[in-house]
Amino acid sequence: MRILIPIIMFCILFNAPVNGQRFIERISLIPQVGLSKSILYCSKSPFSDLSYKMNSIDNIQFGLLVDFKLTDKFHAVTGLTLAKRGGRGIYEEYIESGNTIDSKYKEIEIQNAYATVPIFIRSNWGRKRVQYFFDFGLYSSLLTDSFIKSFSHDYTSSDGVIVSERVERYTETDEDFTKNFDFGFLGGIGIEYKINDRVFMQIKIQASVGLLKVDGKYSNDTIVITGTSGPVILELDYFDISSYSKNLAFSSDLGLRFRLSN
Repeated sequence: MRILIPIIMFCILFNAPVNGQRFIERISLIPQVGLSKSILYCSKSPFSDLSYKMNSIDNIQFGLLVDFKLTDKFHAVTGLTLAKRGGRGIYEEYIESGNTIDSKYKEIEIQNAYATVPIFIRSNWGRKRVQYFFDFGLYSSLLTDSFIKSFSHDYTSSDGVIVSERVERYTETDEDFTKNFDFGFLGGIGIEYKINDRVFMQIKIQASVGLLKVDGKYSNDTIVITGTSGPVILELDYFDISSYSKNLAFSSDLGLRFRLSN
């Protein structure tokens, strides 16, 4: 419900006069589609997950934005976008000792789907038909789905003969492991081309940086287990990836801006 509040506020004010102009004359709708590349980044990770290498994942995202003209140079923009965020963690280890080889490989792919409300200011400049713009603001996201896929392959060989081997695959869709809310900064730059008095084509590149950990299962990052051999510190990780991981995404979007009134 919270993600609809900005849009509802716009609708309530549709008929309010603004500096002699009716509100609706300053409103544009922008449906858009784009390609996004996302990765999970860590601000802190002192434990064994340092051996993981993080790769990005690619997805298609969709959105509908509401653009409100403040002045000739500044616009306020909000709306709703649907996108997936996550990353791919890869761990490889190859140990050769004499005629014996120990090999370990593990890959974890995380795809979390979010409904996101961006709120930002757009500054534009340029000529009448071609305009350039710069965006900066905030976003808040609600988790709608979570999908985790894991693959591991370990083997030991001696004199070229495999003496032991283990292959494991699993998938996880339990959203309880992922925080259901995300928040962060966004920024972008783009170009707008005037097709006619009411339709404009936009192309933009945008980046978003999450400020919250995606791990929603463990509020504490470590636990201490005391046994007969003394205390042992264990990290409570996020599907074998650092529990400190946060969302980082880049996207390129194509949209059409439709003015509601001339």
